[in-house]
Amino acid sequence: MSDANLDRSNLAKSKLSNVYFAGASMKNASLAQADLVSTDLSGVDLGGANLEGAVLKDANLSGANLQNAILKFTDLHGSNLKGVSLQNVDLSSADTRGAQVATRLEGLVRELQEIIREHALWISTDGVCGRRADLSKRDMSSVDLTGLVLSGADLSGTILNGAFLQRCAMRSPIFRTR
Repeated sequence: MSDANLDRSNLAKSKLSNVYFAGASMKNASLAQADLVSTDLSGVDLGGANLEGAVLKDANLSGANLQNAILKFTDLHGSNLKGVSLQNVDLSSADTRGAQVATRLEGLVRELQEIIREHALWISTDGVCGRRADLSKRDMSSVDLTGLVLSGADLSGTILNGAFLQRCAMRSPIFRTR
């Protein structure tokens, strides 16, 4: 199925675990409630696709385009999300525990790494676990935050001069002025 054109296809509730879709085009496809466990979706264009309630546990989505995709209640537990384009995607109700994301944490100080990890857990569990990131009054100049989910983070007074924010999810961050 690699490099297949499955644009606008209806694969809702399909059993597609362990299928190799790498490089396929699935724009605006319906994969709602589909079983995609351990499926290779690397480099797949899933722009605008409906993945609501789909199970993508341990799936490889590296380099995939998920812009404008619907991921409500999607199970992404343990999936590879490195290099995934998540513009206009709401992950707040998706299970992203254990998901591998390219967060560039290696270059950040240990305290900041922990804040980002706790925030990711807070986001993926709708605030049940982890904690909201408090990055207020920090100098984050030239820090590479590419691909991080900073939705709801407190960025009040944060200095972001020259920071790399490509593919950052920043839905409703806090930017209080004092």
